[in-house]
Amino acid sequence: MGSSHLRMRDHENDGDRMKTKFNLGDEPVKVTWPPCLSTFGDKRYAISGNVWIEVPMSTVFDDLPLYMVCEAREATVTAPAQRWEVQGSRGSKYAVRLSEGVWSCSCPGYSFRRKCRHIEAQKLQVKPLSSSAQSP
Repeated sequence: MGSSHLRMRDHENDGDRMKTKFNLGDEPVKVTWPPCLSTFGDKRYAISGNVWIEVPMSTVFDDLPLYMVCEAREATVTAPAQRWEVQGSRGSKYAVRLSEGVWSCSCPGYSFRRKCRHIEAQKLQVKPLSSSAQSP
């Protein structure tokens, strides 16, 4: 494989990798993860997530912008964590939390089963944001 024609490599057991052809002088591939270099046997690759581009063995980190450009990802906006104090059936108090869409409880049942009646009861009282309320 000459240095004027490079291609992405697809490994047999990993269908998630992108396949495309890359010619030197073409626009670099846009990726969302910072790329790195790795050598396997006698081949060198620029890698970002599932994108692998075979590059010349002489390629160094400073050459990566010739092959891949990392574009900033949009930050996801998450609701602030919420916490409620609930009373158990025997009078004990537990903390139910909702953080980044994940529910948790400080009760012993949750620590064993990863679900409990305190969370289920709190879910009935909490109204999720509608899609129209989330858009500006």
